[in-house]
Amino acid sequence: MPRPRARPCRRSAGIVEERPPAAAPHAVTGIFFTSAREHGMSKQVAINQEECLGCEACVELCPEIFGFDIDETKAYVLMEEDGDEDCIEEAIGSCPAGCISYE
Repeated sequence: MPRPRARPCRRSAGIVEERPPAAAPHAVTGIFFTSAREHGMSKQVAINQEECLGCEACVELCPEIFGFDIDETKAYVLMEEDGDEDCIEEAIGSCPAGCISYE
């Protein structure tokens, strides 16, 4: 009897994969939780440069994630992935232009 194929589906806690146990293909499938990062789906932060007002609020809150271009008077992203999620969310809430996205 052929093994059932894995069927990934998205959940808020990450991705859930249903995999059959290796020793018993006829047994009930097991469920394993894996992170979105393991599947190359980590969230990325971005700034819409055209909408940025240059207030530097994001840079003051998260200097390891955001930088500031003095010549352009615009903020930019230093670290697109793996940043402090709470800090990024706070920067998004503090941005008067609403030009920061995190998806």
